[in-house]
Amino acid sequence: MCCRISTPAPDLHHTAAMDFQLFLPQMRMSLPTIVERVQVGVDAGLGGVALMDHLAPPMAEQQPMWDAMVAATWLGAHTTGTVGHLVLCDAFRHPAVLARQAVSLDHATGGRFELGLGWGSVPDEFDTFGVGSTEPRHRVSRLAESIRGDVRMRLRVEVGRARIRTSARIVVAVTVFTIVFMYVFSRPLLDVYDTAAGQMWLLVILAIFGLGGWMLNHYSQIEMPERFSARRSRTPQTAGRNS
Repeated sequence: MCCRISTPAPDLHHTAAMDFQLFLPQMRMSLPTIVERVQVGVDAGLGGVALMDHLAPPMAEQQPMWDAMVAATWLGAHTTGTVGHLVLCDAFRHPAVLARQAVSLDHATGGRFELGLGWGSVPDEFDTFGVGSTEPRHRVSRLAESIRGDVRMRLRVEVGRARIRTSARIVVAVTVFTIVFMYVFSRPLLDVYDTAAGQMWLLVILAIFGLGGWMLNHYSQIEMPERFSARRSRTPQTAGRNS
């Protein structure tokens, strides 16, 4: 079992909440069995599950084991608690790939994915599978790059959302300006809409503009899951030794 202290935002009157999670290495069990055990823990009051991340089970290399991200995705879809790892080894994945996986899982689970990063607790894996240097300075540097990659990915999400909001404002402003300009200075151009057919076309045009405006407004107001937003106000992602 592991515990996590959650501090959503700096507040002098806020008391940090301690959240206990079930540490369950995803080995020697089927995925349905893991789901069953995790859900029992969540129903009993635990916050969720923390998996391990290795290329082969330590001291049990001949035992079957599920991939860390595959198992997290499955549990995210079939359980109701948080899903994370104690912890992911950053050297196993390119920083950009890790960032994309983390953001995708965070959104897919509705904010229930907890990203924990470490530099690897079993250096022999690095030599055995050729995934990188075992020197501490190289591993720390790689860990820092993985954290930066995750932050950059989240910033891209924010920038994309801001661009949609800006586009929505520009479209609305241009449409309103065009209608007012034609009404004031080019009334003859609007005479065609006085007929029954013109009224129908006008309704179609207005419906299209209305639908487009609604979609832009809807996309611009999509909110991050609460846990995702809370992490942005905390310190950078958990960094520790890989379990």
